[in-house]
Amino acid sequence: MAETIPKTRKSDGDDSVALEQLRAVATDPVTRKCFKEIEAIAGFKLTADQRAAFLRFHAYITTDPRPKYISELRAGNGRRYQMHVNGILGGTQNTLACVYYHLAQLEKMESSVERIIESSGLRDLLGNATTAGGNTLALDFEYQAFVLGVRRCLDYLTRGLANYFKNDFHSFRRFSGFLGNATPRDIATTLQQAHARHVGYFDFVLSQSERRSTRDRISHYEFVPAGIVNISSRGFVLAGGGENLGGHLSNPSRRLADVLRSHAGHLQQCIDDFLDSFVAASKAHEDKLVN
Repeated sequence: MAETIPKTRKSDGDDSVALEQLRAVATDPVTRKCFKEIEAIAGFKLTADQRAAFLRFHAYITTDPRPKYISELRAGNGRRYQMHVNGILGGTQNTLACVYYHLAQLEKMESSVERIIESSGLRDLLGNATTAGGNTLALDFEYQAFVLGVRRCLDYLTRGLANYFKNDFHSFRRFSGFLGNATPRDIATTLQQAHARHVGYFDFVLSQSERRSTRDRISHYEFVPAGIVNISSRGFVLAGGGENLGGHLSNPSRRLADVLRSHAGHLQQCIDDFLDSFVAASKAHEDKLVN
């Protein structure tokens, strides 16, 4: 039988030494350089404008004195607090970054395809003919990830805000119905109004009745491509796909990147409006409680 070595409890002195060692490593130039290079490869950041509403929300919930509702959510095991705060500053914000990341990848791909076609001489070779096809699966993958990211972002936002009402509700599509029965009524009504202002922009990720959204088709039913490459002497377009892009080269529709940039813009406006509306309504509600 192997000898059992008794475990010893670290003293407070040992803990403080270990903490100082960790601090020394964290501030060492080698550590900083290493993580900076990792970030250059694996990191992604929102711009200041894209983060602004999240920073305003953070400033509100960390003001001194903190809002009364924050103290209430932190009571007990603090789960509601975590779901509310991390659901917005973590899940929603990071998934918005995910949407912008996939948009950037799509823009690079579409522009690169166009440059290749322009420099290949294929347009001159085609004459009056049109050719279509090619393996563009990576473009499809990025498109599908973009669509799914938009839906996740909306649902994470919904769950984060629903936890203010001490509930785990998470469906952005049905959020207005949930808010119709939520209290305090002044805050719920404010969020209902924000929902009404934006829900119409998200048909591509929200199914209605018998109409399947692009998101549901991707998640549950079929492989939805970004579009099919069409080339003629007049140029290049993506045709069909999840956005039903036009394929007539004589009158081409917008580029895929333009359509998705519009989707991302609506998502950004929706998040900003929800967060700013919530902060304003919550401040007003807390002021009424004090007065």
